[in-house]
Amino acid sequence: MIRILSPPLKVNEVTDLCQKIAGLQTTAKKQAEEVSTHLEDPSKLIAMLRDQVKTVASLQKCVSDLTENKEDLTASVLDQLKKTFKELADLTEQNHQEATRKGIRLTPKLQPDRSRRVQRKR
Repeated sequence: MIRILSPPLKVNEVTDLCQKIAGLQTTAKKQAEEVSTHLEDPSKLIAMLRDQVKTVASLQKCVSDLTENKEDLTASVLDQLKKTFKELADLTEQNHQEATRKGIRLTPKLQPDRSRRVQRKR
């Protein structure tokens, strides 16, 4: 199997990608905080979770793009990304626990990573 990589991004493109990731992280964090307020209303909860899935999918794509260009990242940028992802993971865990206490079973449905194109040898 051969993986086709995108051409390397320029430093300003990496900066733009980091800013996009930061914006998506902020959106995901707000969505995670809102989930707990919708636990009593299933229709709003489902809509919120669907929006959250879209945000996370966009975030995964950006992180994947960034991973291919990690040599242009600074330690402080990486540390900030890690910190924010940890906060998101903690919020998600809290939401899962709260939903479970209220009798709502949240089970993640993993989406395949379609951001990368793979070409097979023939």
